[in-house]
Order: sequence, then structure tokens, then C-alpha cells
Amino acid sequence: MKFTSVIKFLTGATVAIGATTLISEPSQACPTEEHKSCDVQVEVICSAEHVAPCPPENHSTYQPTSVHYPQKRNIFVCEKSHGVPTTFVRTPEGKYPIIKWVSSYFSGAGYTPEVRCKDVSKRFQTFYDNGVLNYITTGIFNNQPVVCVANTYGGPCQGVLFTLKRGQDASRVVQQLFDLRANPNEEPLRESGSRVYFDLNQYIENL
Repeated sequence: MKFTSVIKFLTGATVAIGATTLISEPSQACPTEEHKSCDVQVEVICSAEHVAPCPPENHSTYQPTSVHYPQKRNIFVCEKSHGVPTTFVRTPEGKYPIIKWVSSYFSGAGYTPEVRCKDVSKRFQTFYDNGVLNYITTGIFNNQPVVCVANTYGGPCQGVLFTLKRGQDASRVVQQLFDLRANPNEEPLRESGSRVYFDLNQYIENL
């Protein structure tokens, strides 16, 4: 009886020890649950290690401000020079006379030299502002010779400056008006067919 009791005791102790061993070894208990937990842990770690690069900071793109320099502008005015009505051009470099109005041919029609000076000076300014006052040339208007403006060399009249006397030599009149004889080597006067073309821009630059 005692021997049988000892055997039962040892058997119970062995079972208890085995159960304790299984409980104390979590690596062998519920392997499926532990594997899932590991998968979740690895996935989180991977997500943390492979973070997408941050988008570039929203820095405003630098665009240099364009600087607008004042454009050179010529002003045409009528003033008296030694008592003579004269068309002057005012440039950034100074004021220069370009036409002296001494003819009184149209005085009977109300076109005194002073009236002609003021009228033509205004037309100079208008054509200059419109970008067509590049060349002075000649033409015919109402059967009378006229001095007009052209945008290009050899181009047509694009605006009448003033009317000439019938029979006047247009080339000679233009030379006299702009006093080109004072600078014979720098005359910006050219002929195209039967017409003359006076480069006003070149003339003003040489004043």
C-alpha cells in the first residue's frame, strides 16, 4: 500500500512539473498568436524605417523684379531764338534748334512764321510719340509739294509736316531748314529715286 501511494505521488508530481514547464515556456505556447504579433511588429518597424521622403518645403520662388529704366524721350517745342520762331528739340543731353522759321510765304493765309513754328512743332511731337518720326522726306499733297515723315528709308509719307511753295526744290528746302551745310561731312540726307530721306535721329544724335 505504501509503495503504491509513493508511485501515485511521484506520478502526480511529474505531471505537475510538466504542466509547470509548459506554462513557463511561452515560446512553445500558442505559436500562431505569437507569429501574428511578430508580423504586426515587423510591419510597424518596416513602416518606420521606410518613411517616404518629406515633400519639399514650400519656399516661394525668387523672381528678380524687372527694373524699368526711364526711356529717353525727345520733346519738340517752339520758342524764339534771337527773335526768330524756332523749333527746338529737348533731349536728355540738352536743347537744340532744328528749324528756324523765317519764311513769311504763308502769312497771308494766317500762317505766320510763329504759327507755322507752333503747328509743326506739335506735329513733330505727335509723329515722334507715334514712332514714325524717323525720316523726313517729301511728297505731293493737294497738288503741292510737302515735307512729311516716314518710318523707314524709302517708305511712303505717313504724316505731313508742312507744305512747300510750288516749284521749290524739296532737297534744297530740307537742307536749308536743318542747316545741313554747317556739317557737310555728316549730312544724314540721302536720295531714293526722286525723293530725299533725311535721317532725323542721326541728325539729333550729332547735335
